Amino acid sequence: MNILIVDDEYYSAKSTQRKISTHYQDKFEQVLCAFSMEQALKILSSIDISIMICDIEMPGGSGLSLLSEIRSKQYDVVCIFLTAYAKFEYVSEALKLNSIDYLLKPVEDTALFEAVDKAVDQYTKNLEIKQSMQEAENFNYSKLEIEGLFWTELINGNLEAEYQSIYSDRKRRGLDEINTDSKFIVLLVHTILHSSEIPMEKGLFDFVIKNILGEYFYNSDELQIISRPENNIYILFLPADIRACKDVIERCKEAMNDFVPQFPLSFNFYVAKEPVTIDRIPETAQNMIAISKKNVTHENYIFDLSQNITPQDASTSLNIPEAHWNDLLLRRDTDSLISETEIFLTGLRHSEKATRDTLRLFYQSFFQMVSSSLDNKSKEIKDIFNSKVIQYHEDEITSSFYHIREWIQNILTAYDECLNSDSDSSNTVAEVRAYIKEHLDDDLSRENLSKLVYLNPDYLSHLFKKEVGLSLTNYVIKERIEESKRLLSNTDMSIQDIAIKCGFQNISYFSRQFKTLTGMTPREFRK
Repeated sequence: MNILIVDDEYYSAKSTQRKISTHYQDKFEQVLCAFSMEQALKILSSIDISIMICDIEMPGGSGLSLLSEIRSKQYDVVCIFLTAYAKFEYVSEALKLNSIDYLLKPVEDTALFEAVDKAVDQYTKNLEIKQSMQEAENFNYSKLEIEGLFWTELINGNLEAEYQSIYSDRKRRGLDEINTDSKFIVLLVHTILHSSEIPMEKGLFDFVIKNILGEYFYNSDELQIISRPENNIYILFLPADIRACKDVIERCKEAMNDFVPQFPLSFNFYVAKEPVTIDRIPETAQNMIAISKKNVTHENYIFDLSQNITPQDASTSLNIPEAHWNDLLLRRDTDSLISETEIFLTGLRHSEKATRDTLRLFYQSFFQMVSSSLDNKSKEIKDIFNSKVIQYHEDEITSSFYHIREWIQNILTAYDECLNSDSDSSNTVAEVRAYIKEHLDDDLSRENLSKLVYLNPDYLSHLFKKEVGLSLTNYVIKERIEESKRLLSNTDMSIQDIAIKCGFQNISYFSRQFKTLTGMTPREFRK
């Protein structure tokens, strides 16, 4: 514990310092002096000060201004004021700033020590309160995590939904008992992203959503229990003794205006048809999850499940114009196909009869149509197409109209790229062969040549094998040896210069490759 004496009168400050150091001896680690507000703030910024004895009237900043600055910086300092003037406004301001005492100069030693003792007691009490609050906060946070895990396991069926089992499990976890007649209003919140990327790191994003929902729907004195049984689904269990279902619905309506517009995503709220006891929570929550998954039509919508406002089952037939769409595919008119699927999906959504199953049926039909159109293509083309589309997962694609539209764009782009690579393969090989012939002394690695035609190195080498009968690397060596044979026959260039001109930087390597292909060394060939 450190004490700071602030007084512009040097000898007064030193006298007080000496008295406190002598009287208390080992009570304080340091007894420091400052002779201005500026000097005091510098000490406070670098040393933990527990108690400050401060003069009020000082040039360059009064003691009241100093304490106001200390309070704004939230330093935990107990303050005693010393002054030669008993002004009411001084006393009033000192009280507002939570100073513990107000002593008039000259102060007797007994009064000074009594004030310091009082300040030490106050500082100790403040510290205990702060520690208790921190412990309570840590306990509540830990308790909140344990509560959240309990409710998630209950919802997912990992705990038996029978009261005695629930009672035993909560006791084992150190959680409060829940009465058999206690009822909860179950609120499910389903977030729907409008893009492939969440607006921030996923863990932080979930933390933000949970905090907002907790603060918005729970009262300040309630434990803000929120379960996240699946991605983008959050479930709140609101005690029904102080609220009704209609109150929760009204709160959802307010949320639509307050925080929902601040996010680049949609929120759907599902309010259970009635309050339920804890043993009925799993069945209620699972039914609500199933309903939320079916919905793909409504966004930023409140479902009052007491009114049976739930997505309807879809027809098993979508009447997709597959023959016409397949014709557009074969004609490579993907722009028209995208436009027509957009019109089709818009009509489907406006019918308000579409569900997750509807989108799943559409996805399967469309994917089968595009895949079938590649039946007459080579295995390599099919493999390339499959490698491009395997990254998309059916559950995510069929989670909303936005996602299935995005997927159509991506799959048709992959389709076009595959057909382009197939139809242009001969032209690609011819282009690369011409480049090799004109640049034999360049770095003709597979990586550099593949960049030239925007293809994967392995795939370009595969095309060469298919078109020319040689891998890309062997083709380059063959062309270099052919050019070296021409130069050896028709010029007087040295063998070393010929090797370099044909792209061989190592004469030994050149000689080995030359003999492998021709059966003789470069010198023997020239003779």
